Amino acid sequence: MPTETADILRERATRLTAPLPNEDHARNELKVVGFTLGNELYAIEPEFIQEVYPLKQVTPLPGTPSFVMGIVNIRRKIVPLIDLKKILEIPSTTAESKIIVLAQKEQQVAIGIDRLVGMLTIFKHSLQPALPSLHGIRQNVLKGITLDQTIVLDGHAILTDKHFIVDSE
Repeated sequence: MPTETADILRERATRLTAPLPNEDHARNELKVVGFTLGNELYAIEPEFIQEVYPLKQVTPLPGTPSFVMGIVNIRRKIVPLIDLKKILEIPSTTAESKIIVLAQKEQQVAIGIDRLVGMLTIFKHSLQPALPSLHGIRQNVLKGITLDQTIVLDGHAILTDKHFIVDSE
């Protein structure tokens, strides 16, 4: 009898410690927020998104790179607005109608988008590295491309890249 009890307990322990089918599946998933720029689908992880806001008034900033559209006032906070179409060399077919405000710690930056798609699920194994022919800022902001051509941006890189920091001094 003791051997039979030990076998039953061992089998129960094995079942209880086995990963749940959904748990393993969830580890391979990456939740992202999808949006369009031109005719292409882009995505960024929601942990970097503070909010999506309608694009209202942009104040141009003289002496800044061409990809800095200007600054926007969001709830009495001045935030630099970046034109990813210029950085990623996307033909501008329409004017941006919304902005996504990215935030991490005290750093904030807004990016113009054409249309918000919503939450998407990407399987991590389908994420291919960015093209090796890319260089500079373009290479830094791309996390990878999925098999269905969704381009995943690196929110951390956008928020910390020195090119995107607009210093008031």
